[in-house]
Amino acid sequence: MKTRLLNLLVCLLVTQFAYAQTVISTSFDDYTLGGLEGQDAWEMHEGGIANVVTTPAYIRTGSQGVQFGTPTESEIALEHLSYDPEVTGLGSTVYIDCWIKVLTVNTVEPIIISGYDLFGGSSKRTFMFEISTSGILNAYSSWSKIAVPSESYTMGEWMRLSVSANYATATYEAAVNGNIIDGTLDFRENYSTNREPDTKEYHSLRIYSEGGITDIALDYIYVGTDVITDIAFTAPSIERTITVTQPENATITLSPDQEIYEVGTEVTVAITEVADHYVFEKWTGGFSGSSTSFMFTVDNNVSFGASIIVDDTDPPAEYTIDITQPPGGTITVSPAEGPYYVGDEITFSIVPAIGYEFTSWSGITGNSDEEVITIDQDLTVSAVMTPGTFSERIVNVANNSQLEDAIDDMLPGDRIILANGTYDGAGGSIKNLGGTADYPVSIEAANIGEAKFTGSSYFSLTNCAYITFKGFDFDVEVYTLFKLTGCNNIRISQNVFKNTGDDGSKLILIGDIWEATSCNSHHNRVDHNLFDGKDDSGAWLVIDGSHGGTPQVSQYDRIDHNHFRNNGPRVTNEKETIRIGMSDLSLSSAFCTVENNLFEACDGDPEIISVKSGQNYIRNNTFLKSLGTVSLRHGDGSEVSGNYFLGQGKTAIFEENTIGCGGVRVYGKDHKIFNNYFEGLTGSLWDAACTLTQGDATNSNVTNSSDLTKHYLVENLEFTHNTLVNNASDIEIGYRTDWGKPPVNCLIANNIIVQDTNPVTTLHEAGAADGVTFADNIIYTTGDATWGDLTFTASEAANVNPLLASSDCRASAANCPATVPYATYKLTSLSPAIDASVTNTMSYITTDSEGQATETTRDLGADEYNSTDPITNGLMDATHVGPDAIDYTEGDGRVATEEEVETEEETEGEGENEEGETITITTVDPSERTVQVYPNPFTRTTKFEATEEAYITIYSISGHQVATFRTINEVEWTAPKQGVYIAHVLANKVKYTIKLVAN
Repeated sequence: MKTRLLNLLVCLLVTQFAYAQTVISTSFDDYTLGGLEGQDAWEMHEGGIANVVTTPAYIRTGSQGVQFGTPTESEIALEHLSYDPEVTGLGSTVYIDCWIKVLTVNTVEPIIISGYDLFGGSSKRTFMFEISTSGILNAYSSWSKIAVPSESYTMGEWMRLSVSANYATATYEAAVNGNIIDGTLDFRENYSTNREPDTKEYHSLRIYSEGGITDIALDYIYVGTDVITDIAFTAPSIERTITVTQPENATITLSPDQEIYEVGTEVTVAITEVADHYVFEKWTGGFSGSSTSFMFTVDNNVSFGASIIVDDTDPPAEYTIDITQPPGGTITVSPAEGPYYVGDEITFSIVPAIGYEFTSWSGITGNSDEEVITIDQDLTVSAVMTPGTFSERIVNVANNSQLEDAIDDMLPGDRIILANGTYDGAGGSIKNLGGTADYPVSIEAANIGEAKFTGSSYFSLTNCAYITFKGFDFDVEVYTLFKLTGCNNIRISQNVFKNTGDDGSKLILIGDIWEATSCNSHHNRVDHNLFDGKDDSGAWLVIDGSHGGTPQVSQYDRIDHNHFRNNGPRVTNEKETIRIGMSDLSLSSAFCTVENNLFEACDGDPEIISVKSGQNYIRNNTFLKSLGTVSLRHGDGSEVSGNYFLGQGKTAIFEENTIGCGGVRVYGKDHKIFNNYFEGLTGSLWDAACTLTQGDATNSNVTNSSDLTKHYLVENLEFTHNTLVNNASDIEIGYRTDWGKPPVNCLIANNIIVQDTNPVTTLHEAGAADGVTFADNIIYTTGDATWGDLTFTASEAANVNPLLASSDCRASAANCPATVPYATYKLTSLSPAIDASVTNTMSYITTDSEGQATETTRDLGADEYNSTDPITNGLMDATHVGPDAIDYTEGDGRVATEEEVETEEETEGEGENEEGETITITTVDPSERTVQVYPNPFTRTTKFEATEEAYITIYSISGHQVATFRTINEVEWTAPKQGVYIAHVLANKVKYTIKLVAN
């Protein structure tokens, strides 16, 4: 069948090839001493050095060689760019010969020597050698390592690496010191189906490492088409093929016309039989021109076609196609866009949603799920889908085989229940299966944590929906345990992941087919899991997407109530606990929510959470003793709110530098950071509580290109209503002065900063804070602390005591029995921060860090002084996250003791309040009490009147706390129901009780 493309253009290619081409042949004797970059076609990417030297250790032959590497643990990349991506590279068989000596084996990241095909910017690796971190030399066949026999080379001595790369077949032969390794190998990466046929070319040679210390010597390098005669590579074939894709409405002829051609054969090509209403435009692919015939000499495999276009002076009849998508299915039409002319063949396809079946077409004939129609009229097309009838079905399994059968037979509504035991190497691929919103599927443990997956177990889901994986214990060694491709409403819940991963693993990967032109991944959830220990490289949980066409990240995914702990040791890059997107996805919005998680000792990467997409929500999490930051690395419009960052003095040494616990690092525009609490953080530079670096790119005219890897300047940031207490570095502005683009139009307002030791602000370059406005902050310094590199006017900041009190009580009461895991600093009743955010009122901030609403005008800092509304958010510990989590509002306070609930006076004596101050527990005559209650008894509501500041905690008669608040004047209290209550009053270091009767 003829293939019709838009405008009848058939996109094909012939790779240009000429014999005896030499790209590079040098032992560097003719190079200038010093930097290699810029000589011939050599380029340096990342850091490190590459110098032409006369040092004997770097010379194998002649008088000069190359020293390449880095004395520090950083990324390096050296490339000989023979052909730009837009230029036709070498095809057919290409030979590579080079000498390399590794003086220092990189113990952090492998050293890679690889050829690159850069056609159209797709950057495919072809042949590839790897020198591992343990000094083992590997060649690659696709994604499989082929270990080179140790007797073939000696690390630290000169090695000859040679390649015969066949770009016609995407295979190569590799030799080390003249010995061929393991026969024919496949190119490192597959070629995507949307590449023009037979477009495989050599463009560049690259030597690189993604981190670590490296010292390499390079000498004689050859790249070209001359055969390497002293190595027994397979002789290249002289047989070639010509592939013609016939266009619609015309015919291409060949003379001679045969299946196989020998190199040197002359072939005549002509276009004939052009249909009425169409004209021949040009040849396509590697051939150009508009002559209706031409002759060429065969020298390589070739595929080509012709562009046949509509005759504008005499066009055929044109029609329209309207698609009405039916419930329960998706119709696609090919070609996807018009114009559609009479006689065109149009393919209609229907893909049923899970739980539906295709019944019939509407608007076209046929009963197949794919129909080809020759258009001769306007069409309106839909389909009839029949929903299935399902019910809950229990499927009990006890071994791998039964699990596999249950998954293969999966229907909406199934509950697949795994008995206690070990499932080694279980799971596998699941495609086009799952449930519906009304009939979800559950694959669950009969008893939480008692069904264990080990070994090579994994689950790879493609186009699946509404499946929950619940209650398992995973202790496996795989690269990816859960891979979700084009899935929606998949839930991974109440599982334990222990020591899981293998050499760069991404434990959970949510996205779509890499080269897909649209992303069908959305609304997946990872919740209530324990992630315990990750010591290999690679991110723990990744939200990815589709990278073809216009890249799009997965959307509306949720990561909540998980306990992430012990991610280490530290590496330079690619060991994030969570990554949302990546550079080329950063122009798309994820709407991902990361909330109510506990991050504990997550030290593996400078970015604990790496946000590389737009419009995400990082909220209500606790970051405890974790070396790194929440990094808004790429993308715009994200929110970071209600989080607690506690460093507790933790630091570490990495790459001979001290690293610490940080807060939020920002790039890009339109971010909002509010209601966060930062205390005892030890980081600086990249890892201050609030880090606003300079950028190396502006936010205007951002395109989907390699520029997306840059650091976009901070713009339109609002950093408001945060509380910062005694951090090593509170606010840093303008680091990386060489990037040269300071923040623009940023606001830092309504915050409370308390500092007793260090400078509050650090400015890395004069003028770097000119685009940052400060307003209505309290910045209170004591001891050796100063405001630092910035001074403030009265409207920008006040150096007044905010009167914070440290307490582990949930409601800031001095003797409150309802506790949180760690003490934090909260407002007290006389604080000047109360009702102080008059000028900069942020309408989007409706609650404080504890989920309490604003009572009148919003207070400064993260905490609203609110003694009435329930607290729904705050510092979390392991009881609030993971498989056995309780809700934050449940079980947080202890039950009062019998002594605390005595209905009359306390036993007289002395005690201490939470600040360690001595208090008197005494009998107080009601007439002398500083707090009076009336009416009492009362109907639902009564009033407490105080002549001085007092702390009041109210218990039910059964001993459960029902309210706690402070007052300095009067406050009303409404009993939740009728009954007897006991009010504990603490005022002027005297404690007593009052019996309350609610009618």
